[in-house]
Amino acid sequence: MNPVLVSYENEKSHENSEFFFETARQNGWEMHQVGIGEKWEGFSSKVKQYRDVCATYDKDRILVLSDARDVFCVRGSQAFTAAFQYAGCPILVSAELFCQGRMDVEDDFVGVQSASLTPYFKHRGIVPGLRKFVNSGLIAGRAGALYAMWTWIIENNYKDDQLGVAMYMNAFPQRVALDTDAIILHTSSYGIEGGVYHIHKQKLDAPTFAELFGCGAFFLHIPGLRLKGQQFIYDCVKRHLQTHPSNELVALYGKPMPGWDEFKDLKPF
Repeated sequence: MNPVLVSYENEKSHENSEFFFETARQNGWEMHQVGIGEKWEGFSSKVKQYRDVCATYDKDRILVLSDARDVFCVRGSQAFTAAFQYAGCPILVSAELFCQGRMDVEDDFVGVQSASLTPYFKHRGIVPGLRKFVNSGLIAGRAGALYAMWTWIIENNYKDDQLGVAMYMNAFPQRVALDTDAIILHTSSYGIEGGVYHIHKQKLDAPTFAELFGCGAFFLHIPGLRLKGQQFIYDCVKRHLQTHPSNELVALYGKPMPGWDEFKDLKPF
């Protein structure tokens, strides 16, 4: 079965969301929009909608849960199942550089929107990489596993979805993989403070031509559009994709879009 892209958007028409859905259609994704017409009551609205929609799918169906207003789909769905299986967990979450505006936090830090993942990394024996914090704007997983996660978050009364996901990862680290290298789900904070808050970290988090031409991550998320640097990067990416579809470069050579790990040279996730 093909993976399904599920996105929360409560407005019938929103310019950014409509463009996101268009990029997904261009890349052949099956889509399911939730929350249409619902009154927004904070991130708990999204959590409940995602929990409920996960219950409607077969427990093994692969779903991608994505924000809509600051995301682009940049790669076709045909290679996603293999990419998800490569991650080796029933849930895969996007990672980011920042935790509530900081690149480093105390090991026991629990904020209002995120938390340290030190317990998660210690349990899994992982040395944290460049992106060491969760971003809940992009999550993939088996429907049954996602349903269990959202149920736990609701039962434990977490009102912020990102904080809830972070706490779930610390509680059940064996159930979740963090895409710290952004090879499947890329959340980019490159534009914050003009890319020079920490230039040598942010430059490695910038959107790439490889991604924009369908040979990198499947989704590109640019959160925090209230920040003028992030809005600028979002606008640049949007203008590019309005002119250049994701398959344009490969099409110059008459080749199909790439599969996943075709050369069998990817390192274990």
